Amino acid sequence: METFPRARLHCIGAAPGDGKQIAGRLTLHGLTENNQYVTMLEAFAHPGGLAFNRQSTAQRVVVTANYMLVGMDHFDSRPCVRRLSFASSLAEHVFRLWSRPDYKEIKHRRFGGVAFDRPVLHKQAASYVDLARRIRFRIFRPTVPNTTIEPLSHWTIDFLELVTPRRALSILHEFRSLLTLICEDVVDLWDVGLLHKVGEEYTHSELYFADPVERPTKSDGFPLSPLLEIGQDRDLFRRVMAAWLAEPPARRIGRGAFAAILQDKGSLRFSHLRELVTIIEMQASSDGTAPLSKPQSVALRGALKQALEEFAASEPDSADWRETIEKRINNINYHDAKIQVKRFLSQLPAELVTVPDTFSGEVVDFRNTLVHDFSRITNDDNNRLAYFLAKLKAAYAVNDAIALGAKASEIRSRSKLLTAATYTTPNSFSGGDEIDDQPQQ
Repeated sequence: METFPRARLHCIGAAPGDGKQIAGRLTLHGLTENNQYVTMLEAFAHPGGLAFNRQSTAQRVVVTANYMLVGMDHFDSRPCVRRLSFASSLAEHVFRLWSRPDYKEIKHRRFGGVAFDRPVLHKQAASYVDLARRIRFRIFRPTVPNTTIEPLSHWTIDFLELVTPRRALSILHEFRSLLTLICEDVVDLWDVGLLHKVGEEYTHSELYFADPVERPTKSDGFPLSPLLEIGQDRDLFRRVMAAWLAEPPARRIGRGAFAAILQDKGSLRFSHLRELVTIIEMQASSDGTAPLSKPQSVALRGALKQALEEFAASEPDSADWRETIEKRINNINYHDAKIQVKRFLSQLPAELVTVPDTFSGEVVDFRNTLVHDFSRITNDDNNRLAYFLAKLKAAYAVNDAIALGAKASEIRSRSKLLTAATYTTPNSFSGGDEIDDQPQQ
């Protein structure tokens, strides 16, 4: 476990385990030194060397697994997962999932069919059940004060019908992207575990995977306010969960890409702008706001070029202007991107995100420069990068929050991304006079 996700297996004989040569993606079972059962899911293995002696051959196999389950049983890819649970230090602080100020002493009650009382250390803060999709989400806050960075609150996702470990882990990553959007920061994970049903009994497993997000050691850098108060507003939590379960796959793909951008905290990258514009174009297209589909654009360009040829053949001075007109016809998709971004921005509440009229054209021009001709980048473009990124991040976050069922009044204007969009100017790093597109107070 200390070297996960990589491991080395030493096998006596020509082939390991059941005698089959290891190749491709597999599910591997093993034991730890403490006799814990290990199940490696989506493992890729390849030979790592051979050793010979007089009596036998030892084969070494190098394994890289996406996930590892450690518990009291071995598991496979069949539906067996009843519950997924995890905790997050950042989510606990941003949503303020703490014990009540009137805490006095630990209460006890009898539950779980046992003959003695157990301490009540958690209380449900919010819950949503979707009977059609057979799934339930719950948030639990601690009943005792927390004095460490390690979270005491936890989140559970209950599957009313058993699902495969692959499906449970897919929902974990998608739900983590949702929390990243609402918290406006990368979400750390603690104590990730699965509850399995094996026969008529239930057993737990601890989940390990290569996580690029490090667990925080202090809470100084946590956002002060979430985009949506789903940890305190139960009605808002239910609406967000209902909309999240019903949203199309394109929305989740875009949110996952947005969460990956937020992982580069404190970094300004040209690739972020290119990806944000592409995500916004994708969302605008999936929402039906694109002026033309790709096949329509191709057909329109072909018809216009044919008409241009016929018209230019009858004009004596066509050599002077034909090339210019042909370039404009070829740029139909180029102008579509500007229209899509402009429509995307125009649908946002003006009190939350405000951009100048020229913003959509400038940001698409910048994106196209990064894609087609990087040599045209100037020092002024470097200064404007922070401004473009701040506005685009806030615009995407607000659009996603509204798509999740939130009202404009429920979106926190003092959240991290919206505050950055309000106070970041096009020349934040140039030292010149500030240009503020916000109305003067």
